[in-house]
Amino acid sequence: MVKLGQFISILNFNIKAGKSFFVIVKTRIILDIVKILIEQNYILGYTDLKENGDKIIVFFKLDFAKSNSLLLKGCKFALYKNRFTSIGANNIVNNSSLVLVSTVKGVMTQLEAKKLRLGGIILCYII
Repeated sequence: MVKLGQFISILNFNIKAGKSFFVIVKTRIILDIVKILIEQNYILGYTDLKENGDKIIVFFKLDFAKSNSLLLKGCKFALYKNRFTSIGANNIVNNSSLVLVSTVKGVMTQLEAKKLRLGGIILCYII
């Protein structure tokens, strides 16, 4: 989970700096989160670095209607008193932000987890 925290802080830093891409260490959970963000149209995509196979470059999606600002506004780590919050399938609520949940079937959004009637651990909130 240290890599997840590092990913979220690098993501937020680059969003605030207005950069269009960033480089991060490639892990399975980070790749799952990046793929979900691609499906939800928050980022454009990612590529593997050729010289260093354990890192990826993530590209942000720009909102051209708002003078090239980023579509992704931020990401909030879901920790409460140094503990992860676990939720049951019946406790998942529909809210406007995207919530990423780690379930027994992998990382997915809160809506996918609700459809599959799966509970899990809340990883982060995408703003």
